[in-house]
Formats: sequence, C-alpha cells, structure tokens
Amino acid sequence: MTVDKPLIAHSQPTSKQLFRVSVNADWISQTAQVQLYTVTDEGKKLADHAKCIIRFVENNTWQKKWKRNEYLIQARIDRLHIGVEDGQSHRIKRGMAYKLFGALVEYDQKYRGMEEVILDSAAYEATSRVKFQASEQDGNYYFSPYWIDSLGHLAGFTMNANDAVDSKTQVFVNHGWESMRCATKFSVNKTYRTYVKMQNVGGTMFSGDVYIFEEGTIVAVFSGIKVRRH
Repeated sequence: MTVDKPLIAHSQPTSKQLFRVSVNADWISQTAQVQLYTVTDEGKKLADHAKCIIRFVENNTWQKKWKRNEYLIQARIDRLHIGVEDGQSHRIKRGMAYKLFGALVEYDQKYRGMEEVILDSAAYEATSRVKFQASEQDGNYYFSPYWIDSLGHLAGFTMNANDAVDSKTQVFVNHGWESMRCATKFSVNKTYRTYVKMQNVGGTMFSGDVYIFEEGTIVAVFSGIKVRRH
C-alpha cells in the first residue's frame, strides 16, 4: 500500500468531494491492482491518492513463520510492562491516548480501539490492548475499517505521542505499508494485543512492523508501516 497524497476532508461539511476506487484483477497471477483517486462531477481525475496490490494466497504458512518469533516479541512486551514500574515506560489509557492523537487527527469513537498503551519513547517501542468499539452492525464488512485502523494505530501513536516530538510544529503521517496479512477473522467479542518497534529508515521516514496477538498467538502482521515527519 502506497499513500502518495492523503485525502483530506474539506473544512466545509457541505462541500462535496468525490473519489473513485478502481480494481483491475488478474486471476492468472492471483493479484489485483487497486487505485484510489479524486474526481470531478464529470468523472475526470483530479489527483491520485493511494494504490495497492492484493495477493490471493493460502494463509496457513504465515502463522508457522510467525510462531518462530512469538517468544521474542512477547519478551519485548513483557519488558515494556516492567518498564512502567521502573519509570522507563508510560502507561496511557484510551482517553488520553486519543487526546494525544488529537494534534494530528480527531478519531470518532468507533475508531478508538486502543484501550491502553504502554510506550517507551526513547526506544520508539510500544504495545497496546485493543478492544473494538465498532460492532459488526456498523457497516456490512468482512473486515471492518474501524477494526483495521484500531489494530494499526500503534505505529503512528508511537511517533506522534513521543516525548521527543513537538506536536505543535511537526506530525508523523502514514505513507503506507509493505503488507497487511491477517490469518484469522476478527471479532468484536475478543481483546487483542499489538506491538511495534519503530526505526528510522532514512531522513524523516520511520518504519515498523505491527504484530497482532490473540491469546498469545500472532494472528496478523502489518509489515513495514511507514510514517514520515512533516
């Protein structure tokens, strides 16, 4: 997924904005090319905003690979919890977490899935407990966008809520990711644990992998999430 130019809502709520999503599937290669762009009333393209490739694959090999890394990531999560006691990490509840996010974007309640965040600012490392706030009745989705956002929030939060960042003069904006792999169907009745370690990959760009746990097992990975300082 590449986000070249974020689609920003007009300040006037009555102002109309039209966008189009196109998909070109190639069933021989089992892939699909997706593009999102804004258009005029007549359908003329105004600007390209994002593009991605969908790959149709068997997912049973993913969890076998992830299983080998579970104990390492769980050890880092445990260390973050210990850090709360010795002052190295911050424990942040939902209300304050999304208040800190407010310098960048105001999230509707249905998107506020992070119940608690434990953040080590110096290490650009964090873990969160996620409980979805949107029900299965909030839209007819196989994988709700409210849930996708809640599971991926940690990468952006780690950078924008960081002690070293002056939110008055700079923000980190998502510019896409390398892959999003979900080996299970998610449920509003379950609680998930996410973890990320962000690293500088050149200039003002940071990147990290968000691991999603269900009862101690990795069930999804959002790999190579990229955020750039603006």
